[in-house]
Amino acid sequence: MKRQIKLLGFLLTFVLLFAISQLASATLFHTLVGWSVAISEGLVFMLSYIVAMLLVVLLLRPIERLFDISKSEVLIGRRGFNPVLILRGVITLAAISVVLIPLSYIIPNDERTLPDSGWVLLTVVFIAPIFEEYIFRGGLYNMLGAMLQPSQAAVISSLIFGLVHLQPLVVIEGFVVGILLSYFYIKCRSIVAPIILHSLYNIVAYALITLSY
Repeated sequence: MKRQIKLLGFLLTFVLLFAISQLASATLFHTLVGWSVAISEGLVFMLSYIVAMLLVVLLLRPIERLFDISKSEVLIGRRGFNPVLILRGVITLAAISVVLIPLSYIIPNDERTLPDSGWVLLTVVFIAPIFEEYIFRGGLYNMLGAMLQPSQAAVISSLIFGLVHLQPLVVIEGFVVGILLSYFYIKCRSIVAPIILHSLYNIVAYALITLSY
């Protein structure tokens, strides 16, 4: 029972601190853009995202200490650059996208759009995959791995990864994609492969959003 309580407390703390970081960062930069018309909406989006993610990264270590978790270090190995494994991942992601297409007709889609800006493209394609993989695979998965079996850690970390995206369709998509990214993190023993696959997936997703599909 103590183990379950510790796990639940850890997950609630992680999600709460993640949400607070997002809210604090968004509030700060929307205030700043209100003061200065010189700051573009796309730049605000990028800065807000970076600050929010940095806050989460900085909070990972205190969370470890609070719950007395001894997690393994973030894995960074050359196998993460393996082109064969990356190609397998791309093909699998494409298959997942096709399988999930019917959900877009069932689950209402959020009509909010991202600012059309090079800053947003830079954030979505390069910055977000690095931060999110470090936080959710290198951080959350590793911390859960100190308490659970690898498969359980992968499922729970992927579920949280999906939930923090808030939009119902993206929650499901994030969960499924998170499982795949966790698999490649374990398979390659490197955070590099999930970052590359995440980046490629975001490129396609951003292109489809921009083209209004």
